[in-house]
Amino acid sequence: MRKRKYWTAEEKLQALMYVDSAESVTQACRELGIDPSMYYKWKRAYEEKGEEGLQPKYRKKDPELERLKRENERLKKLLAEKTLELELAQEYIKKTLMTRKGRQR
Repeated sequence: MRKRKYWTAEEKLQALMYVDSAESVTQACRELGIDPSMYYKWKRAYEEKGEEGLQPKYRKKDPELERLKRENERLKKLLAEKTLELELAQEYIKKTLMTRKGRQR
């Protein structure tokens, strides 16, 4: 399997100009090693937004969202621990009361 190539905006623009000047879109795309559907996607993005449309789109993680996710996980663990402690305490109380009732008789 080939390693994925990441294209810069400049490389995409050069590829668009090369394919536009070629006689066959399919042949030019094959020479560049890109799929024709990728060419048309880049072309549409360039026509709609100019060079800004050719910039890579990375998902930026919101630091506040990440902090809230970590806090949520911490609180879930804390809740699970407290629930377990409560169940154990209730079970202990039940056993203690049962043994006391048995002794009183």
